[in-house]
Amino acid sequence: MHKTTYTNYEQGKREPPFSFIIRLADFYGVSCDYIAEREKRPKH
Repeated sequence: MHKTTYTNYEQGKREPPFSFIIRLADFYGVSCDYIAEREKRPKH
């Protein structure tokens, strides 16, 4: 991933594709709701 793409995600200039959110959640072992800040604690 290009640094500018990641920066745009962090700054809210672009939304990551949902498939990327799923991959992040799987990688970190958390739910998509946790990634989206809809949960306060990760579910294990």
